[in-house]
Amino acid sequence: MDRVDILKLFDRRKPFFPFVLSYLFQVQGCLEVSLRYTLGKRPVDRRALAAKIGVSERTLVGSSESELGRNVDAVIRGLEQLSGPIRLASQRAKKELVADLDAEAGRWKDLVSVHSVASVSSLIVMTHAICQENRLPTKDATWEFFRHCRNAAAHGNRFGLSHGEPRHRAEWDGIVIDRAMHGKAMLGSPSDNALLFPGDALLMLHDVEVLIP
Repeated sequence: MDRVDILKLFDRRKPFFPFVLSYLFQVQGCLEVSLRYTLGKRPVDRRALAAKIGVSERTLVGSSESELGRNVDAVIRGLEQLSGPIRLASQRAKKELVADLDAEAGRWKDLVSVHSVASVSSLIVMTHAICQENRLPTKDATWEFFRHCRNAAAHGNRFGLSHGEPRHRAEWDGIVIDRAMHGKAMLGSPSDNALLFPGDALLMLHDVEVLIP
């Protein structure tokens, strides 16, 4: 199967790119949490650390009583904290907010797919809001398709096609949204009988981005 580099698909000079990149980081983080739940947290690899900072591995294995050794130990402790739990400062609560995603991963059988649908829905809503700030051809079939996907994303991932909707032709990549799709899932997988997969949504956003001056 041919591959498409998503990061090369979007124009870095246009407003969609940072939101798409944020979504991809979220997916990668979700995959990492799932992997860590299965295999456990990975210790810091001193050999890889030595190569990264440009010193010999033997130097890092040296006595922790030396200044370098103490600095290295501090770096390793800091790196290990990056693996979680998440800690967020709060000015209002005057407390540290903590989230242990390792424990949460065990409660979700389809963590990656559930997270991906939720994140793509947020991405669609946010990029639609950006588009409203630009003068786009609102009767363009791709824009209409996108608008209905945005409404579905904001309302439980289901198309709501009442009150005469769709009022204009809503088509993207040969897929036409019509009144028979009322109540149908917008995002999901083949088992969900959804209209789009997460990857389809990104391709749609690319075609919408082209409409942005």
